[in-house]
Amino acid sequence: MGGWFVGLEFVGNLDDMRHLNEVAEGASLANYNSTSKVLSLSGPLDSVEYDHAVEEAKDWASRLTGAAKLVREGVLAGPDRMYVETSAARSCGWALLGAGEVADRLRVSGARLRELEQRADFPRPVVEIAGGRGYRAEDIDRFGRDRGLLPPPGAATRTK
Repeated sequence: MGGWFVGLEFVGNLDDMRHLNEVAEGASLANYNSTSKVLSLSGPLDSVEYDHAVEEAKDWASRLTGAAKLVREGVLAGPDRMYVETSAARSCGWALLGAGEVADRLRVSGARLRELEQRADFPRPVVEIAGGRGYRAEDIDRFGRDRGLLPPPGAATRTK
């Protein structure tokens, strides 16, 4: 194993345990939050390099036949999010977002995000590297919900 992991997030009502068992097939970890109605599926990747890990993650997603079936049936929407992370990122327990992902998540332009970043109440990045800033997803989600940029947990959302 190369130290990379893939994760996918879907939205939908999985109160029927048969659905949960079906959708978890092929994933090493499945977590369903019944409050936010978010299903997270994840698994390890064999790739060593990031670019290869991203390609492998796309292939891994296509093999999740249970999730694909429930999306076709309208039980789930998505995946709304796919992420590839290292084992080091997993160990800190944070879901990190880059600036582009933050803008997408808040449904704002890059220019608007730069304006928001100047506000005292905007979450501070938890890491800054050559590739840019990294924000905790939960901080961004809280900011977005508190300001009406995101729907409250469990509310119906539009998909692309």
